[in-house]
Formats: sequence, C-alpha cells, structure tokens
Amino acid sequence: MPDGAGRVANRGPPRPCTAFGDVDIDVSALDFDIDVTYDDFTIDVIGGGVTVRIEITSPELLGFALQQGRLVRGASQRQLADQLGIGQKWVWEMENGKPGLLMERLFAMLDATGVRLWAEIDDSAFDAVDAAGGAADGAASEDEERRDG
Repeated sequence: MPDGAGRVANRGPPRPCTAFGDVDIDVSALDFDIDVTYDDFTIDVIGGGVTVRIEITSPELLGFALQQGRLVRGASQRQLADQLGIGQKWVWEMENGKPGLLMERLFAMLDATGVRLWAEIDDSAFDAVDAAGGAADGAASEDEERRDG
C-alpha cells in the first residue's frame, strides 16, 4: 500500500478516546501507513499501530527517549530503579543526559563511523498504559514531587 493510503479495518465497535479529558470522542480503528517526521522525531502509523522513533544524536536525546519510554509504561523513576536494581539517582542522571566518558565516547564513535542510533517506543507500550488506566500521569507526578521535594 503506498504511503498515505488508508483503508478502514473492521475491528469491532469504536473505542472511546480519553486523551482529551471530558470530551467524548469515538475513534474507530483504521488500517493505514503514515510516516511523519518532526525535528528528531518520526511517528510511524503502520497497520493501525503507532511507533514513535527518535534519532539519538546526543546524551540528552537518549535520556529523553528513555524517560518517555518509562512514562509511557507508567513507571516512576523509583519503580524503574527498583526493577533494574540500581539507585533512582542513576535513572535521573540517565534521563537528563548527564555527561560522562562512556557517553562522550559513544557519540564520538557514532559520529566518526557514520552510524545512526534510533530509539523506538511502539504501541505495545501504549496498550500497557491503557490497560493500567493511564498510570503514566501518576508516575510523572511522583517524579516531579521527588525532584521538587
């Protein structure tokens, strides 16, 4: 199917969209392919699934991608740290692109070899949040309180 072409897939009744608060919007499942690129982000909608792709060109963008993946899954920094068996400070430092020798060498080597690094957050992560009832909002609030408190 050519880019931008679309067809409606019969996948059952429309599902309510809760992304807009009080507004009730019914979204029917569509099956089409679209690629949208904005700055360092690419959003691919393929066969009704969504993948957000980010070209990683700096430690800060790597940290941003890791943070977004964590938030989409509804985890706080503390929860992720516990899952990985590391300190929450380490998660915070990674998400904020803290400079370090490993990062400097990694990005210098990527640049020198012409290798491009991409991070993807696919729709399976969004499905996990839908099943948990939008837990990402609570995770973001918990991290903000910890940082501010």
